[in-house]
Amino acid sequence: MRPNLISVQKSTAIGGWKAFAWLLFILLAHTAHPQAQSPFSGLPFTRNFQPGDYRGGIQNWAIAQNRFGLIYIANNFGLLEFDGDQWQTYGVRNGTKVRSVAIDARGRIYV
Repeated sequence: MRPNLISVQKSTAIGGWKAFAWLLFILLAHTAHPQAQSPFSGLPFTRNFQPGDYRGGIQNWAIAQNRFGLIYIANNFGLLEFDGDQWQTYGVRNGTKVRSVAIDARGRIYV
């Protein structure tokens, strides 16, 4: 009866090594995948906004960015400001379309 126990332990040990080898192979193969080049590598990050997102007209004319990173857009409904998260619309007094926008060194905005 004693030899049977030893042979069972040996076969279990061999099976354990095979399972360990397979587990190691799977882990190494899985970790190698993220290192492969992404199909999006080198492409700029873009996000498209619909007029309903920024509550403005369908046509944008010009874009400027101030030193704080705020983006200003000349739009048919006025001047749009985007801070990376929220939109703000500024109408002009006479209600005309804003077709240009510029920012000087002092941070003044011209439309």
